Amino acid sequence: MSQNNGSKKSMSFFKIIFIFFVSCIIGFFGLVVLTAIAVGNSVPQQAKLNETVIQGFDTSSKLAVIDINGVIMPGKQSDAIIDMLKEAGNDTAIKGIILNMDTPGGGVTATDVIYHEVQKLRQNGKKVVTCMQSVAASGGYYLAAGSDYIVANKTTITGSIGVIISTWNGQEMLDKIGIKPQVFKSGRLKDGLSPGRMITPEETQLFQGMVNEMFNSFVEVVAEGRKLPIETVKSSPIGDARIVTAKQALELKLIDKIGYLEDAIAELETLTGVRNAQVVKYEVPPTVMEVLMGAKTDPTTEAIKNALPKMPLNKAGFYYLAPGFY
Repeated sequence: MSQNNGSKKSMSFFKIIFIFFVSCIIGFFGLVVLTAIAVGNSVPQQAKLNETVIQGFDTSSKLAVIDINGVIMPGKQSDAIIDMLKEAGNDTAIKGIILNMDTPGGGVTATDVIYHEVQKLRQNGKKVVTCMQSVAASGGYYLAAGSDYIVANKTTITGSIGVIISTWNGQEMLDKIGIKPQVFKSGRLKDGLSPGRMITPEETQLFQGMVNEMFNSFVEVVAEGRKLPIETVKSSPIGDARIVTAKQALELKLIDKIGYLEDAIAELETLTGVRNAQVVKYEVPPTVMEVLMGAKTDPTTEAIKNALPKMPLNKAGFYYLAPGFY
């Protein structure tokens, strides 16, 4: 009997030791995670971006390829693009930049902020060439128009020079099921674009006026960048916001050449006057948390994943966005 009691006590002792050991391990990893979060929030992100060499060997003259993928929205994706543009601007060895583009556009402000950074590069003597991939429309074209030269793949869809803001109206459905929205507002236009009622003529005039103003800004960017008359850009077949193929875009003088990334690199070498330059692509360095967890999420992939289910216009706002993406 005493032998059985001894065995039970021994087993209980080992259980306590095991539980204590497991708790220590869990506590240790929990402490590591909390420390990583604290460090990540308190220490600034590494300013220097990682560079991946694509081709070339002359490090005294470099060309940078910057990817612009997916719907352009405020946040990690657009911040990463801006950081890359600034890095290219600060590196005296970088003589020119290729915007490697596969985007249907996105938010008006997020697009314009990136455009502003591109123009700062050009003002500081850096040459910029756009290489269009599958889609480079609306906000994508807004960015491309601000470059020195545009190369598009023969299968590229571009154009869609226009602005959109959208809502839906569910008043008839709500009336059928006996639901009526109750809104308390400080001004008659405070609930403009409300889906619970019909839009008023005054609201139509207000929002269409804002769209027209932003469209005129878009037109100015295109006219200046492509050296086209304002009326040409405002009129069909450019100003009606249609999408166009690369061949059509070439005929409309919206692009300079049909080709591939290597053609864009060759054109940039011509513009910069350099040969055999090292061509690099920027990559955002991993955060402390990503290093500890052994994972690195590409910011553009994450942005697309996060944006597409919410996009388009479930989130109110003005967009430079191609048809089919809202």
